[in-house]
Amino acid sequence: MGSTYFHFATMARMLPPPIFRAVRSVGLGALSYYRFLSHVFHLAMPGIREATKGATDLFSIIDRRALRSIYWSFIGNPEELLQIRRVRQILARERLKVLTKTSAVRTASDVAGVIHNGLEHNVAGAKSAPDLDRPSLMVGVVTGIERVWKNIDALDVLSIGPRSEIEIFSLMAAGFRRERIRALDLLSYSPYVEIGNMHAMPYGNDCFDAVFLGWVLGYSREPAVAAREVVRVCRDRAIVVASADYVGEKARSSASNFNNEENSIKSTEQILGYFGKAVGSVYFRHDPEPPDINMVMTVFEIRKSK
Repeated sequence: MGSTYFHFATMARMLPPPIFRAVRSVGLGALSYYRFLSHVFHLAMPGIREATKGATDLFSIIDRRALRSIYWSFIGNPEELLQIRRVRQILARERLKVLTKTSAVRTASDVAGVIHNGLEHNVAGAKSAPDLDRPSLMVGVVTGIERVWKNIDALDVLSIGPRSEIEIFSLMAAGFRRERIRALDLLSYSPYVEIGNMHAMPYGNDCFDAVFLGWVLGYSREPAVAAREVVRVCRDRAIVVASADYVGEKARSSASNFNNEENSIKSTEQILGYFGKAVGSVYFRHDPEPPDINMVMTVFEIRKSK
């Protein structure tokens, strides 16, 4: 790529260290990554790409001052880069690799209510979690609620069972403030994720405005207990999003690694039933259509009796 590569490498080294390490982890010469970030880097250095003609190129008719202001916005606030899915994935993978090299994955001693082999399965699954980026599905629905969107930087959020930091990055990308995000899991390699059991959470009553339960209820033998804990830590009118994969009888019968204890989640009605009378308005329901559509997801508010 000649001089283009030289400019690309030079600009990459100007990035804040965490972002630069993510760039370096995939190789500065990687064509796929060059295409991914080339628009960001050419904003300040026009020599990175030849000018194209016509208004169909998103950036070709914007003057240099406007392009530079976009570029320096990223440099001044690198967390804005988390709004790009590929950045979230690379950063989560890179941090997982570095943090698990420097310290062991911590695991909970209390696994009461968790299905057989549930902890071990999720320790193994943490490595692939950044590539899936499933939490962005939940975050997108929740932030579509107007009272969440309007007050997003003032809300206290709890992520239960995130596995990897990709869920925290998705929350930050949506506008939730990092210092107001808590995360709880049976395993953790991250300073952002605390060790604990969702069936007995280490938080006081009425702490959170939003709770994310992403693909965790299937690992519970006592989902109603977990639901009561969620209600306890939620404030009145808090938003809860719960998601799962549809598990039919055929899938359960082959799940020998879970000793056939996996909780069979089949519908949003089933999830809402765990929360009983605490369910207020239901904002979103996505029921499975097996065999091709297997996600179960619902978003609702918690109503607490006075």
